Amino acid sequence: DAAVDRLEQELGSVRQELEDTSKAASQEQGKLQEDLDTVTSERKVLSALKTTMKCEIESLNRNVAEITVAKETESRNLLKELAEKLEITAVKDAAVDRLEQE
Repeated sequence: DAAVDRLEQELGSVRQELEDTSKAASQEQGKLQEDLDTVTSERKVLSALKTTMKCEIESLNRNVAEITVAKETESRNLLKELAEKLEITAVKDAAVDRLEQE
C-alpha cells in the first residue's frame, strides 16, 4: 500500500508539473501571438509609410524637374534678351564710330 501511495503521489506530482508546464506554454504562446500581432501591425504601418514616402519623393522629383525646366527657359530668355541688348549696343557703337570718323 505504501508503494502504491508513493506512486500515486509521484503521479500526482507529475500531473501537476504537466499542468503547470502546459499553462506556462499556453501563456508563452499567447505572449508570442501578441508579439506577432504587434510586429504584423507595425509592418503594415511601415509599409503604408513607405508607400507615402515613395509618393512624396516622386512628387518632389516632378517638382524639381518642373522647376529645372522653368529655370532653363528663364535663363535662355535672359540670354536672348542680353544678346539683343549687346547687339543693339554694338550697332550704336558702330554708328557713333562712323559719325566720329566723318
